[in-house]
Amino acid sequence: MKIGIISDTHRMLHPRIWEAFRHVDHIIHAGDVGDYDIIITLETLAPVTAVYGNCDGFALRRKLKARVCLQFQGFDLEITHIPDREDYQDVRGTETDIKIFGHTHFGEVVQVGAVLVINPGSASRPRGQSHPTVALLELQRGEAPRAEIRCLR
Repeated sequence: MKIGIISDTHRMLHPRIWEAFRHVDHIIHAGDVGDYDIIITLETLAPVTAVYGNCDGFALRRKLKARVCLQFQGFDLEITHIPDREDYQDVRGTETDIKIFGHTHFGEVVQVGAVLVINPGSASRPRGQSHPTVALLELQRGEAPRAEIRCLR
């Protein structure tokens, strides 16, 4: 199973998102969506699970949750916008296999103990990077999850 992970769109979808997510089975948006039309547009590519971020207004907060837990291919995923700590040490000892955050606008994939932490960066306003980014996650039952940051250029 392939999952496209996006965050911090802030009302803008990069034109290369269609190419980056062309073959995904599901899309996760880790907050700061900006407008529900972003979700509707992403749903033309694959089903979408999204959380709201700190910059999302009440209209989005009425439709989205702050935290969502999913299970795909036997893996437990937890999605929220703001990590409890930016060094991710708070994820140790959790029963979640994969934690997905946004907020920092900096893409990274980090293994913290048994937990894979994914922050796709920002698909619209990167910080510390020259290009917008997303993440791709591959899950196969019985194998370790694989994730990578993809540059949208």
